[in-house]
Amino acid sequence: MDQLLTPEFWKVQIEVATSALWIVTPLLLIAVMIGWKSKSIIDKRKIRGLRAEINAREQRLQQAHDKQELVASQVKILRDAVMQEYAKLKKAKKMSLEEEATELVCVAYNANRAARSSLSTLSIANNALGATLAPTGETDTRAPLLLNISEEFE
Repeated sequence: MDQLLTPEFWKVQIEVATSALWIVTPLLLIAVMIGWKSKSIIDKRKIRGLRAEINAREQRLQQAHDKQELVASQVKILRDAVMQEYAKLKKAKKMSLEEEATELVCVAYNANRAARSSLSTLSIANNALGATLAPTGETDTRAPLLLNISEEFE
């Protein structure tokens, strides 16, 4: 064991290795090729794993887009229904002469106002979701933009 630590031992070993280059060179080439091939295999496995992860994330993003589009279409349908009811209530409020009918219309009018407020909040949340899902961070053009819906009714 002490022999490994002496400089004379290593001088002899280096002289033997340099005198037999025809043995050392192929061994070094084989070692390099084995290392290169194993690194290539490891890299391919990493790439395959990353591609699978990217595909899974793209699928989840597409599902989120689909859900957001569904919510956007439902918000649009709800918005149209609320606007129609609002127009009817506005007309009924003008036409009602009796006190009971006026109270009933006022109650319905206040309920419609609450629905408009909820719809406005839902629209803002939907637009924020669309902006989050958009690749550039901007509002998704497929989603209806309904930010100031309560102002439209006043």
